[in-house]
Amino acid sequence: MEPFIKITKLFYQNRAVDWMEMGISHYIDQTMRAVTLEENILRSFKVSSEDEAQSSLFKSLLFIIKLSLVQIHPIIDNIHSIYGFAVEILSQNVLEAVRRILISNNSSKIIDGMKSLLHQENWNYLSSIAQLFNSTNEIQLFADTVKEHIIMLGKEKLDLMKSINSKNSGVEYVTSLTDICCGFHRISKEHFDYDGVQVVLGSAYASVVNLYTRTSASVASYFNFIIRSGKNFDSEELITKITNGIFLVSYLNDKDYFFTMYEKLLAKRLVDSNNGLFNINLDVEQNILSLLTSNFGKTSVLKCERMFSDYYVSLDINERYNEWSVARKSNLQEREISTSVLLVSNNWPTMDCTKSTLSCKNEVLLDNWRLFEQFYKTSHSNRRLVPLWNYHRVEIFINHSIWNSKAGYQLNLDIPSFTVLSLFFTTDDNYNIPLISESTGYPEALVRFIISNFTDKKTAILMENKSTNSYSINANFSTRQKKLVFSSYQATTPENMIVCGKIQQERELFLDTIIVRIMKARKSYSHTNLLSEVIKLSAQRFIPTPALFKKRIQVLIEREFIVRDTDNMNILHYRA
Repeated sequence: MEPFIKITKLFYQNRAVDWMEMGISHYIDQTMRAVTLEENILRSFKVSSEDEAQSSLFKSLLFIIKLSLVQIHPIIDNIHSIYGFAVEILSQNVLEAVRRILISNNSSKIIDGMKSLLHQENWNYLSSIAQLFNSTNEIQLFADTVKEHIIMLGKEKLDLMKSINSKNSGVEYVTSLTDICCGFHRISKEHFDYDGVQVVLGSAYASVVNLYTRTSASVASYFNFIIRSGKNFDSEELITKITNGIFLVSYLNDKDYFFTMYEKLLAKRLVDSNNGLFNINLDVEQNILSLLTSNFGKTSVLKCERMFSDYYVSLDINERYNEWSVARKSNLQEREISTSVLLVSNNWPTMDCTKSTLSCKNEVLLDNWRLFEQFYKTSHSNRRLVPLWNYHRVEIFINHSIWNSKAGYQLNLDIPSFTVLSLFFTTDDNYNIPLISESTGYPEALVRFIISNFTDKKTAILMENKSTNSYSINANFSTRQKKLVFSSYQATTPENMIVCGKIQQERELFLDTIIVRIMKARKSYSHTNLLSEVIKLSAQRFIPTPALFKKRIQVLIEREFIVRDTDNMNILHYRA
């Protein structure tokens, strides 16, 4: 058998050099053909151990024929068609020799060619390469090359995002991540679905997703974008985008930060929906929550579900209040102001800036809300909710005798803007910035923002008298728009820093709880094993760093929950 294997090696070594010179595609085609032929022969014909004489004859004949092929006619492709009568002597050793020569011995050249195929997105040839490497138990080489390519694409997208630095660059970056990660996941399932490949590609997705420190916030913004732009997508496209977003969340290291930002943006959508600024699609919202729940557990979206519960309660209370108000025959002033009060619990991320009493000096508005609070206290006996005054907006119809408008205009504006505008409609006086600030109690920065809204060219309800630096009703104001919406003031507070600080505190408390729970059960545990178990238990929320883990261990030692072993500092003991 040895002479036959030797001549087989020589034959394929010569062939390999010729094939490789003609390019990676040609090499893969010929290698697949050769290996497939050898495999088919091995499956179709077995050497009979009882007919040793015939087997020896076949060996001799095949050796002579193959020798002739190599020396006389080396360019014949299908060599097995010539000596089909002798194929029974092929053994597993022959097949392994062919694979070793064509695949293992040329793996570095195949990998180099594979990189160009990845750039060309030639999935059929890549599928063949994966099949070849899997046959030689070298699929790890293939997987590592694909991983390297995926990470390179991720870095290119990150650099592009940083160079653009636009308002929607984060959302665009996440969209490109879904194209990379979800695209490769779909392609890998179709063309090279091997266990070794999927595990390595999973680590590639995690590396790409976590390249950017603010990916979690960007993914939350991505969901916010597709929900608010839902009308621009058909149902199938919307479902695809949502599914892709969920796929990215599964690879985030700091899922807790994502869910915190998602809650914040959901609260904003619910507030905007309540204020008439956004038509919320409750079916899409609930679909996303269902997917998040099924993938990451009910506790991850518990606050979101409670926010929706508060929202539905608010809708019901406002509807009953409107019916009650009409039956009560409210006066004209009360009917001119349309309000929809959003009632919230402490599950809302906006509760830090919510007050139980309204800071407003407009008596008409205050009378309306006093009436609402009176109705709420007497008609609602379930758990008490707090009005979200600081995010409240009102709708009001206004007109002025100096305007050439019979119907007037409908305005949608926040409470500070309504209070400031009311000054100009209750008196004919001119007001400057300091006087408005004094009359309303609002800081001058807020007043300047509101005045800039009211003096904008498109919505110039007020006009500036530059000689006195004061403002008054614009007599020439006119617009074809029936409804004017004025933006709210956004304070320049480092909100992301506040969110990060809050999440850090929650992480520390979570780690303390897990460490104490494990140590209470184990009594004694090594530092390394404890870290591994803590990472495993906290992976659904975030991946703790060794530095943070070490810090919490030291804190728990100082608080006398655990103690280090006197002989081995790597061993920890629980103090009952």
